Amino acid sequence: MWNFTRPRPSGRLAVLLLGLAAALPAAELAGRRPNIILVMTDDQGYGDLACHGNPVLHTPHLDRFHASSVRFTDFHVSPTCAPTRASLMTGRHEFKSGVTHTILERERLSLSATTIAQVLKKAGYATGIFGKWHLGDEPEYQPDRRGFDEVFIHGAGGIGQTYPGSGGDAPGNRYFDPAILHNGTFEKTRGYCTDVFFGRAIEWIGSRRQRGQPFFAYITPNAPHAPLVSPGPAYDALYAGKSINGRKLGSNDIPYYAMISNIDDNMGRLLGKIREWGLETNTLVIFMTDNGTTHSRLFNAGMRGGKGTPYQGGTRVPAFWHWPGTLPAGLDASALTAHIDLFPTFAELAGTRIPEGVSVDGRSLVPLLQDAHAPWPDRHLFVHVGRWPRGQAHDSKFLNCAVRNSRFRFVKNAELYDLHADPGETTNVIGDHPGVVAAFRQAYDQWWAGVQPLLVNENAVGPGVNPFKAHYWRQFGGGPAPRPLNVLFIATDDMNSDLGCYGHPLVRSPHLDGLARNGVRFDRAYCQFPLCSPSRTSLMTGLRPDATRVFDLHTHFRSVIPNVQTLPQLLMAHGYYAARVGKIYHYGNPGQIGTSGLDDPPSWREVVNPRGRDKDEEHLLKNFTPKRGLGSALSVLAAEGRDEEQTDGIVASETIRLIEQHRDQPFFIACGFYRPHCPYIAPKAYFDLYPLDQITLPPLTRPPADTLPPLALASTKPWPWFGVTEDQARQSKQAYYACISFVDAQIGRLLAALDRLGLREKTLIVFWSDHGYHLGEHGLWMKQSTFEESARAPLIFSGAGVAARGKACPNPVEFVDIYPTVADLCGLNPPLGLAGASLRPLLENPSAPWDRPAFTQVNRGGVPGHSVRTARWRYIEWDQGRQGVQLYDHHRDPHELNNLAADPQFAPVIAELKPILRRNWPPDAFSNRLKTAKPAAGKKSAGGSSRTK
Repeated sequence: MWNFTRPRPSGRLAVLLLGLAAALPAAELAGRRPNIILVMTDDQGYGDLACHGNPVLHTPHLDRFHASSVRFTDFHVSPTCAPTRASLMTGRHEFKSGVTHTILERERLSLSATTIAQVLKKAGYATGIFGKWHLGDEPEYQPDRRGFDEVFIHGAGGIGQTYPGSGGDAPGNRYFDPAILHNGTFEKTRGYCTDVFFGRAIEWIGSRRQRGQPFFAYITPNAPHAPLVSPGPAYDALYAGKSINGRKLGSNDIPYYAMISNIDDNMGRLLGKIREWGLETNTLVIFMTDNGTTHSRLFNAGMRGGKGTPYQGGTRVPAFWHWPGTLPAGLDASALTAHIDLFPTFAELAGTRIPEGVSVDGRSLVPLLQDAHAPWPDRHLFVHVGRWPRGQAHDSKFLNCAVRNSRFRFVKNAELYDLHADPGETTNVIGDHPGVVAAFRQAYDQWWAGVQPLLVNENAVGPGVNPFKAHYWRQFGGGPAPRPLNVLFIATDDMNSDLGCYGHPLVRSPHLDGLARNGVRFDRAYCQFPLCSPSRTSLMTGLRPDATRVFDLHTHFRSVIPNVQTLPQLLMAHGYYAARVGKIYHYGNPGQIGTSGLDDPPSWREVVNPRGRDKDEEHLLKNFTPKRGLGSALSVLAAEGRDEEQTDGIVASETIRLIEQHRDQPFFIACGFYRPHCPYIAPKAYFDLYPLDQITLPPLTRPPADTLPPLALASTKPWPWFGVTEDQARQSKQAYYACISFVDAQIGRLLAALDRLGLREKTLIVFWSDHGYHLGEHGLWMKQSTFEESARAPLIFSGAGVAARGKACPNPVEFVDIYPTVADLCGLNPPLGLAGASLRPLLENPSAPWDRPAFTQVNRGGVPGHSVRTARWRYIEWDQGRQGVQLYDHHRDPHELNNLAADPQFAPVIAELKPILRRNWPPDAFSNRLKTAKPAAGKKSAGGSSRTK
């Protein structure tokens, strides 16, 4: 475990450093009126610096800055962005200024609050802010009304972000060339955002240096906050191929660290100018961050938790104070300190009093700056993540809270950690210290009661049009789009492309066929990983499995990328009602029917978890593979009763109910059916559509081992068909087709409801299955192969926003394309860094040029298999080719029966496809045996009402 603080020097080196400190000027600091430059980065944690032990980060300028500064080694902030900024500005806990969230008007700094910028301005300082404000975007909340002379900021909590109400940035903003609000007028800048903010701050400092007036420069870049957008290839190259504790840096890690290295370069640029201008001896420069890291899984200096948690890793951040000739270099101050202390410290340094009637929670750090071992009475620091659902403040007292003193941290009213003995917060000692616990509870009760009357934003109503956008449109023209499209998002589980609209001669799917006639059918749509959870996670986040690190059925993506914005979150941020009925993220099917499974509560306002008689009658199933669990068994049941009694019938009924209730507002309703996933259960009438004598199986031939890698057939064991007889396989296929027709009938009910309500042409309908499904091809059953039947799945876009009607698209597309497509059709800017591309050009002209291939991967026995699919070819590598290669020509061999990889005449084809594959999966990008994050423990359905039927 990494040490939390740098070890104290010993021996001659300690004597030397103490002597150096003693030789520095001992003049009083109060009233010295230095220039003050406060640099606070966004989402960079304590461990995200080389000087704090990070083994791969390249931060030489900050390392030197650290070595020449006074370091507050037990310095704390709030767990998220806006709360920290509110506390820093006011010197008191953020709740006392009404800030309990980062969005939805709850980020607005109370208009009754006094900021440190106002105090310094009154004391004769010039004041400027450069970067992120995040304390309200409405005019009266803006920094020019809160004490800042010079204002150069983006809106909301991040560049390009928009939320309902007051929080939002300029429309279409990006990390490169952003539009920045400068003293009331937008400027379209050039360059990477962090370079832009530091550059403008340096320019302003340069303009102030000859005026004989002290200045306060508040430099707040939005990096390395998500979306993770690298400043450029040179920065990425610093981290390519690097590992931490045996874990390769992934596609999200490299840009995150690249953004930090760019911050480091800008710190070097700033400090160089300060020296060049002769300002160093009269300028206090402070570096800190606003909350814990978002990448705690990589390196967190041994601390528990990260951003958004009440543990040490969520609140402890770097704090380096640099003032050459006045403050000692390389000195650690270990007292318990916090962001609330900056307000009184700056006021004392400026030689001004805190205004009468303004109360602060913090203490001046001046005594510690003069003497790191000065008396510093113990104190309580109160932490609360906030972010409770609207109207639930009163019930959220102990939700993600903590109280801290110099030794202990008391978390959630249930955990106590002795940080002297256990800095990593691994052992709960609540039973060993009853007196400490009682004191903490008493202090917390008193504090909680005191902040309740000050939560002024809990029921605040924001403006109809986001202020930044309205301002931008006034300046440049344009305006808000008309009412957005509704989105009906229909998912099926394990459904392959054996549908009438895809040309299957037997399967009856009239409602899906009609949906395709009114939209665009994608004939070559490919999932990114043919297994439920990895595929669904990739689709809903717009990221590939190597970015989500979800390769199994247990890992939750937020354990790896906690702040990712899912598709429904993006829509909710723009005023949509978002709900889920049934299976959208992963469920153990059928084991978790009736529960929330591995759901993602932040994605929804409301969830419904149906449970029908199919779940209750599983004992009636005929199981041909009794040694397999029902979730992977060939088992069938021709069920009694009506469609509406089955789980998927209830899914349809509940979806219709939500459409009816929310038809007057833009909605994103995700309807997740559980069939045709096994066990194959459908009402008897649907079995009758498929007489057994019409059910055929593909020819059963196993290619010679020297022509096909063994891993290609490893998804079905025992091979073939899990060892069932041909008759049992035919019965299973009959039941599978019955389930398809049953689900198709439920989709027909949804479409009829849209027509009845007059919503069909106001609603974008997206139909998809999470992956394909083998029904005996290659002797395989189910999924998890790289063959066409497993990787390919149905995808139909229909209804509003789809220009072409009744067309089929032959181009290869990917499921990661669905997120940006829905965003595009709804007129929204998706997060930067998504893996896919909008399919809008193909929805307008399905035959339009399209040069993007499709990538699919699997993991068999810990060995990765990677596939690239072009319009003609499929090329597959197992373990980067070390355990086999496959090549198929779909013009001549659509069933992938003839592996051409060993044929010399196709070597040029492989030479063309291999670099395409390797660009997506560079050699040695990860180990042979895929490593996943730990499963999310104890996840509960939250973030909306949950109903189980």
